Amino acid sequence: MEEIFSFVKNNSVDLMKKRRGTIAFLLNPQSFEGGNNVYSPIYNSAIKSFLKSLAKEMNPFRVKVMGIILPLTQDTKSTRKYDLVTLKYKGISNEKQVQDILSLLKLSEILNGQIVSLGAELNL
Repeated sequence: MEEIFSFVKNNSVDLMKKRRGTIAFLLNPQSFEGGNNVYSPIYNSAIKSFLKSLAKEMNPFRVKVMGIILPLTQDTKSTRKYDLVTLKYKGISNEKQVQDILSLLKLSEILNGQIVSLGAELNL
């Protein structure tokens, strides 16, 4: 968390001087499978609050702030034993994710202070 605060602190001054720019937080979704990602609801809530607060503070300087929840990729393997009876999410390729993120960054004026989920609806 300190790394995020210090990064924003160091780089937001330049954006404020230029009076334009976008700060985008790329977030991992909540992991129901246990997988490789460690899920912390406290950390995710802190990031959400920080993102919304920062968006309000940066708005007078015309700097946009948004969050993008990354989808599960095609490389994600499920470790659940009951996968035979559930629908399997195919995932989105990395190239498609990059295209989607770039198109969302073009809409940062509209999405200021919002958290957008790519692909299937995923929670933080």
